[in-house]
Amino acid sequence: MGTRTILRVIVHDGDTRKITLNDKPQTLESLVEQLEGKLGLQYKFCLQYEDPDFNDALVNLADIADLPEQPTIKILSLVSTPTPSTADTETMSISSPESRSTLTRSPWPDNFEIPYFPVDIEYRLRQGNLLYMRDKKYTGLK
Repeated sequence: MGTRTILRVIVHDGDTRKITLNDKPQTLESLVEQLEGKLGLQYKFCLQYEDPDFNDALVNLADIADLPEQPTIKILSLVSTPTPSTADTETMSISSPESRSTLTRSPWPDNFEIPYFPVDIEYRLRQGNLLYMRDKKYTGLK
């Protein structure tokens, strides 16, 4: 029988939990499966952990061996959650699994329209671009 592992898991802002695993996971996939089971997560996610080498800054977890003894792990959802105002329309427009997979793979729309600005703003943007091309310096907004 393996050793017990205690984790501090940040599910999202305002929801931090203490999770005890009976066996220490040997792979990252095993850790993900155990967290899915313990927390009942129904969505795809990646993990970050507080790395003591970087003053406990969050770092993406790529190898299970990188975890310290009692790690703090943060769960990052790979699926954006809909806002209440668009939840109904997004549910209706995403009906097939194929459309869901393309939604998560392409974060940008096929056609991205750049808005038109008032003439004075367009002029200042153009002047800023010309100054940058000439001097390689950014201009400040006034």
